[in-house]
Amino acid sequence: MTSFFALPVRRFSPKRYRPGNLGTWSGHLPFASDLVCTVKPSLLVELGTHYGESYFGFCQAVRECGLDCRCFAVDTWRGDAHAGFYGEDVYREVDGYNQQEYAGFSTLVRDTFNQANALFAPESIDLLHIDGLHTYAAVKHDFDSWFPKVKPGGVVLLHDVNVRHADFEVWRLWEELAREYPSFSFHHWWGLGVLWKPGGEATSPFLKLLFEADAETADRIREKYYDAADLLNFRERSPKTAQAAADADRPYLQVFPAGAGTGFVEKDSVVANIEGGMWQNYVVELPHGAPGGAIRIDPVNRPAWIELSALTVRDGNGSALLQMDTQQLSALDGQHQLLPFASGEAPRFFSWGNDPQIVIHVPGAKEARAPLTVEITMRIGFSLEEVRDALLAQRAAPATQVSEEQLEALRSEKAALEAASAQLQAELSEWRAHATGLRASVTREENIRTRLEWDLTFSRTQLSDRRQTIKVLRTELEQLQQRVALKDAALLNLQHLAAAQQARAEGLTESLSWRITAPLRSIAGSFLRE
Repeated sequence: MTSFFALPVRRFSPKRYRPGNLGTWSGHLPFASDLVCTVKPSLLVELGTHYGESYFGFCQAVRECGLDCRCFAVDTWRGDAHAGFYGEDVYREVDGYNQQEYAGFSTLVRDTFNQANALFAPESIDLLHIDGLHTYAAVKHDFDSWFPKVKPGGVVLLHDVNVRHADFEVWRLWEELAREYPSFSFHHWWGLGVLWKPGGEATSPFLKLLFEADAETADRIREKYYDAADLLNFRERSPKTAQAAADADRPYLQVFPAGAGTGFVEKDSVVANIEGGMWQNYVVELPHGAPGGAIRIDPVNRPAWIELSALTVRDGNGSALLQMDTQQLSALDGQHQLLPFASGEAPRFFSWGNDPQIVIHVPGAKEARAPLTVEITMRIGFSLEEVRDALLAQRAAPATQVSEEQLEALRSEKAALEAASAQLQAELSEWRAHATGLRASVTREENIRTRLEWDLTFSRTQLSDRRQTIKVLRTELEQLQQRVALKDAALLNLQHLAAAQQARAEGLTESLSWRITAPLRSIAGSFLRE
């Protein structure tokens, strides 16, 4: 089993995040960056690009890792039944961005998948991403026709393997493929399937870890990239993060889905920056739905006046689960004052706190397995003068149209407004001081994290060096032992030769002595006989 430390240690900050206010691929950008930088493809192809969040994430990783890789995005840029149909402006924007950032190695192929297929040789693609029409027949056709173009040892990515509503059936094909090929799947952000084409050598430790992972290791890998996606979403979209410190004074809308038994949890919320002074239609996606059956909307994170027009909650297929009109949105929790508004107009509130809230119960949200989309139309203002003008305009109306009760209500509202204004100034001062402290704390934590990452990287480098040194020493020891064994054998052979030479010498000596002393023995024998 490959070590868990084969996971890359990179922090990816995408230059293109949630383009077109769509973020269906945002949660897989950290993994995509790690995959490109470890697999090191020489040819990368994406089928289905739309605004290009995933594709330009691949391209950014290619550049940052210094790879020699050609990238191709294949799309008609007209849309389909699942992505929706759109005009020429989308292609012009994507093409302009590609020309500006990646023209040196990236090409947009504006054609159907079938027609573009002939542009690529068999077994030439290292990394293929399939994200077209999501019906079973369409995605199976895309896979079957493009899989022969992938190199043995290449990688195929399929998006939306965890979406199970309407005719979205990538999950069905994925279950078939996962039984036949080495694979790994992520469950968050609509799901991403990672498949390896056999026949080549999976030299990357990262790929070996993915495809050989036991259940515990697989869960740890999924948790790593789930956390990375949440951190990226918070860092890129929330003005409370250190990276967005320069943007910290921007207001934002925050939407909380209710969890099953957990209520509204900060880490599950989605944040979107908002513009003041104009009517805006904000679209917020909740990747995991609202299994608790309710949604909380915090329209703005600071004192402001708020006009609410309409709110719609849709399922992943675009069907409306809930549509609320002006009158149904007249209830706002938190510190607020209802301002005058004419019949038929959007209700207007003045919130002197930092946390106005709308809690709505969404029929069918508990049963919906698909992600949800929240659309809210509202206008936010931050000028106290506008609140004052609204009250003065109401007060300036002809006396015949204003009753004593209304005048008394206006006087009460004016007194409440003056009191709220004083409280607002105090809370603003407290908020600014708290924000300064938070910025300092975040900076300290970022410094600590950076230092720990460097320490970890250095320790891993030292460990690798130690292992290499041990490997070299073991090789030298084996060679030395072999030389000693050869010397021992040679010495033993010399000893045998010496013994043989000694025996031969002794034999020769004895034979020579016998011959030399023969005459003496003969004379001595003669004397003895006499």
